[in-house]
Amino acid sequence: MNLPYCLVYPESQIKLFWDNLAQNKFTSTKCPNCGILWPPKSTCPQCGSKIAEWIELKGTGEIYAKTYVGVSPPAFRDLLPYIIAIGKLDEGILVVARVENAKFEDLKIGSPIKIKIKKSFGLDSYVFIPA
Repeated sequence: MNLPYCLVYPESQIKLFWDNLAQNKFTSTKCPNCGILWPPKSTCPQCGSKIAEWIELKGTGEIYAKTYVGVSPPAFRDLLPYIIAIGKLDEGILVVARVENAKFEDLKIGSPIKIKIKKSFGLDSYVFIPA
């Protein structure tokens, strides 16, 4: 599958997320000031701290929401049809990913999932798979 555009991971304060993913680690950021966990970004959404601790997540959780994708941008047509889900990880953080190795009708809200780190379009990425 060839993308008609270039996906580039930004050289930013979340570059460590992509570096960790390349080492088969699924990580996120935690605020050392107020203790909340949030998706990787540079500023705590609760207290505004610019300091973040990187922690490795277990990568397990459950389906929080799901949708069936039957029409997609040209770059993803080879994947059709596919499932996109929001997973609530055991640590409480919400993550969006494509689901592999599952039928839409078999996935229920609350179904157990785990994160599988893999290459996608030649880049380090992740998907959900049933646990």
